Amino acid sequence: MGKFERAYRKKFKQQAPPFGEWSDEHGDRLPQIAPQDAAQGAVCAKRRLPAWIWVAAGGVLLLLALTSAYLLHNRSQTGEISDLTFGEESVITKLLEEGDMQRCESVIPTLSQILPSQPPTKTVLIKDDSLVMINIAGTLSATDYYFINARMVFNRYFLLADIEQYNDLDNQIRINGIDISYEAKGTDLNGFDEYYVVSEHKDATVYWTVSSMFGQFDEWLQLTFAA
Repeated sequence: MGKFERAYRKKFKQQAPPFGEWSDEHGDRLPQIAPQDAAQGAVCAKRRLPAWIWVAAGGVLLLLALTSAYLLHNRSQTGEISDLTFGEESVITKLLEEGDMQRCESVIPTLSQILPSQPPTKTVLIKDDSLVMINIAGTLSATDYYFINARMVFNRYFLLADIEQYNDLDNQIRINGIDISYEAKGTDLNGFDEYYVVSEHKDATVYWTVSSMFGQFDEWLQLTFAA
C-alpha cells in the first residue's frame, strides 16, 4: 500500500464516526431513509421463464424469417416476369409465309380445313424478327357453318391486348391430350352464338373466337381437336 493510500484511509477513519453516534445525531432521518434504502438494497430473485415461452418465441422468429424469405423470392420472381413480358408496342405484323403455315399445321393439323376470309398474318418482335404469333381468320363448313379466328401464340411472354377475355373460362375439356377451356360469350356482330376458346399445345397457346350459325359448338370441338 502506498504512502498516499495509507494517509487517505487514516483520514477517512478519522472523519467517519461510528454508526451508533451517527444514528443518535440523525435519528430523525432514519424513518425516511430506511424504506428507500431497504428497497434499493433488496435482492430480487430471478424468475425463470417456462420452457414453452422460449419455444414459442423461437417458432415466431422462424415463421417471420420464412415469411420474409418467401416475400423477397416472390417479389424477385414477379420482377423477372414483368421484365420479360411485352405487348403490342413491341411487335409488328407481316404476311404469313409458306414455312409459317406449315408450322401452324404441325401444331393443329385441322387448320388446313379453314377457308381463309383474309390473308393470314404473323406477328414478330421488332428487335430480332422472332416469331411471336400467327393469326388465321376464316370459315369452316360442316353440319354447322363456323366463323373462326385463331391466334396462335408461340412466345409465352407476349401479352394479348384482350387477354382478360380469355381468363377463367367456365368450361374445361381434354381432347387428344389437349387442354381446352371455353365459354359462350353472347353473340357476334351477325347475331350468331360466339365462343371464346383457349387450347394449350406443346409449342403454342391458341386463342380462338368461334361463331356458329346453328349453335353446334361441340361439333367444332370434335372437328378441330379429335381428328
